Amino acid sequence: MHPWKGASMVAAAWLAQSYGVDASPFFGLFLVALLISGGLAIIPAYLATNKGYSGIAFWFFGLAFFVPALIVVLLIQPKPGRASIAMRRRA
Repeated sequence: MHPWKGASMVAAAWLAQSYGVDASPFFGLFLVALLISGGLAIIPAYLATNKGYSGIAFWFFGLAFFVPALIVVLLIQPKPGRASIAMRRRA
């Protein structure tokens, strides 16, 4: 059995047991993918926060478009007068 299929079936069973919802395994797969992409979206949000930009805005951007958000946050310059967390720790 494919590992994603098992995870989606577990999520669908949890929904059926907890909320009485008869969800298909595809909904469980969607739920697992949403959790993984939500976790990955933390990366651009963290980098944007270090550069002085809104971490929440970049989290949503990374949730929808992870690779473009990562590229954008790596290419933008830090806001003037904003030291990154690493620079503040050294001082």
